Amino acid sequence: MAGFAAGTYTVTPSKSGCTFSPASASVTISSANVTANFTATCGSADIQLTSGVAVTGQSVAQGAWKYYYITVPAGATNLTFATTNSTGDVDIYTQVNAKPTSTAYICRPYTASGNETCSAANPASGTWWIGVNGYAAASFTVTGTVTMPTATFSISGSAGTSGATVSAGSQGATSDASNNYTISGLANGTYTVTPSKSGCTFSPASASVTVAGANVTGTNFTATCGTGTTTLFSNGFETAGTGWATAQVSGTAGAWTFPTSGTLPTVTPHGGSYLAKFNSYDAASGSQTRAYRTAGFANNANVSQAFNFQQGFDEYRYLAPDFFFRADEPAAQLALYSGLRLVRERFLSHYVDVHHYYQPAEVVTAEVRRWLDGPRDDGRPFFLFVHYMDPH
Repeated sequence: MAGFAAGTYTVTPSKSGCTFSPASASVTISSANVTANFTATCGSADIQLTSGVAVTGQSVAQGAWKYYYITVPAGATNLTFATTNSTGDVDIYTQVNAKPTSTAYICRPYTASGNETCSAANPASGTWWIGVNGYAAASFTVTGTVTMPTATFSISGSAGTSGATVSAGSQGATSDASNNYTISGLANGTYTVTPSKSGCTFSPASASVTVAGANVTGTNFTATCGTGTTTLFSNGFETAGTGWATAQVSGTAGAWTFPTSGTLPTVTPHGGSYLAKFNSYDAASGSQTRAYRTAGFANNANVSQAFNFQQGFDEYRYLAPDFFFRADEPAAQLALYSGLRLVRERFLSHYVDVHHYYQPAEVVTAEVRRWLDGPRDDGRPFFLFVHYMDPH
């Protein structure tokens, strides 16, 4: 080689089917020519393998060697050598950048079968060799397979809102503060890209995107998000002290306070210091009470209008039991009614009909659904109180 300026060079020889010693040499040129020598080992009968292509009709005598090699590029994720269809016991040995021997090798299964496999995860780049040794004379098929990583790409765009989850197949991403998202790790193919976020609807609801050898940008969505849940009272029902803390509703006037007139509903006989205050808040200016449409469904006389629990509700319904003998609520409190009911359950019907005591959850839920499906044209959000006796 000629035409080199003064300097230090790495000299590397290469030839298909050959290995060199040393593999490379560092040579410094100052003011004179320099000689660099290498020793080459080349197998005239060695066979180069093509990844994934089986070489059939191979044979080896007892005690002899047969060599094969394959070039592994940088970045390979796996290398597998295998002998199959063997008619006798052959053993395989592997090595990189040199032929393997019975004492110098990377992999040697050494089984009693001539069908053997050697694999290397993330193999080093270079020339990999497989030596087939005839423990017994045999014919066989040999294969070398190099696995390269699958190229992946991305889909990106605007989700229309921050904090949205955008999915495509098994991959996904969350939109940032600028509403942008990038879904990475996608192989070639067609994906349904779908954004989602609690309280938001998206247009379009999803988009079909095809990845074909390149990143895809500009898959955008428009988000329409509601204001979410408004908390009116932040304490528990039985908070000790001065009562419940309150949270003010944005855009309305006045602070939530106890009503200045009227009486709180009683909580007898179940007790409780603050439960009765649940529906007894009002707004000082009078406007905030109209921020929500309110409805209640009670399933026990103790939380019915008889104890003023309807206060503060636009609509309040007590779902009375189906008393037998067509009795009404006052009659049901009589000892005679209770006695007749006990006789009927124990000696006549032999079972307890819950409708005689309260309405079951199915009936309560049906009434609530009818209310939800009914007209509410004033545009206000609603607060709904539903009381079930089943968990009692």
